[in-house]
This record gives sequence, C-alpha cells and structure tokens, in this order.
Amino acid sequence: MVEAVEKRGRYVLGLTGMPGSGKSTARKILEEMGCYALDADALAHEVLDLPETLSKIAVLFGEEVIKEGKVDRPALAHLVFKDSQKLQSLNDIVHPEVRRLARERIESAPANGVVVYDVPLLFETSLDKDMDGTLVIECDFSVRLERVRQRGWSEQQLQDRDQHHFSDKAARADYVVQNNTDLKALQTGLEAVLHQIKEEIQK
Repeated sequence: MVEAVEKRGRYVLGLTGMPGSGKSTARKILEEMGCYALDADALAHEVLDLPETLSKIAVLFGEEVIKEGKVDRPALAHLVFKDSQKLQSLNDIVHPEVRRLARERIESAPANGVVVYDVPLLFETSLDKDMDGTLVIECDFSVRLERVRQRGWSEQQLQDRDQHHFSDKAARADYVVQNNTDLKALQTGLEAVLHQIKEEIQK
C-alpha cells in the first residue's frame, strides 16, 4: 500500500482486528487524539463507485449485483464471502485502486504526524510490511458476535468473514489493545500506544 510513498516524517500505523472487534471505533478515537486517519473500507467504497469498476464487477459477477447504477454491496458480499475464489477476483479489481488512493492520501497527510490506516486484512494482504508499526484491536468472539448482531449479522455470517482473517493477528502486531469492556478502557489503551509511538518517533 505505502510502497514508494514519500513519508516526510510521518509514522504510518496499520490498524486492524477481527470483524466486530471495534477497530473502526479505535480509528475514530485515534483521529480525535490528533492522528490523520484513513479507512480502507471507505476507500474501497470510493473505488466501487468508479464506472470502470462497475463494468468489471458486472462482467465477473453478473448484472444482479448492480442496482441503480451502483454496486449492491450486500448482494456482492453474499456472493464473495462464501467463495474464496470470487473474493480473490473482487480483490484483484479493487485493491490496486485502493492502494493508489491510499498512497495519495498519505502523501497529502500533515508532515511529522501519525497516520492511522485502518485495514481489515492488513496481515493477510502483506500490507503490514509497508507500515512503520501495526496495531491490533483484540476482542473475544462472544463480544464480537453481540456487536455484529446489532448490525443484523448472524453468527454464521461472522464465522464466514472470520475465515478470511488470520487468527493470530495479535501475535503478529507491534501493539495490541484489548476491547472486551467499555470505551474508556479502549481509549486508555490507545492513549498508551500513541504515547509509545510518539516516544519512538522522537528517538
């Protein structure tokens, strides 16, 4: 993702976690703490709205996943999260453009600051190698399930998505913050990580 990016003193922190772990909430908290934040899912949504992307998706997955000139994301998700080959085909379309957008946004971020890049499949796509550091938000399955049920997901849907993630994210990360309790605990953990990063930058 950040290959060939001129960082100019920026520290790029890759943020990830299993579905329902609360990494999006963590990203927003870090943004409130003064970090420049990017969301890979939001960038992917931008890419999905590009005419050339719509055309490629219609050819590969059929016109039924296009609704009113836009990708029907729930319909597309239903197709790809049960078929790893279809998911890979979708990623081959979307990921290169997401990387391009991410490079542009990182290059335009304020110098000498921390850029948080929220990427669901950070380790699985080897993007961790392009980061200055990595942070995993860790959370028990039962807590994640309770959260995603509020979005309308079933336990099977969560399990389907989990299959595309490495189960050992925490072991791969530079920093790990637990998110099994409340927002205050999450914020405290993130403050500690940001403090460590700033100390590292100043060395």
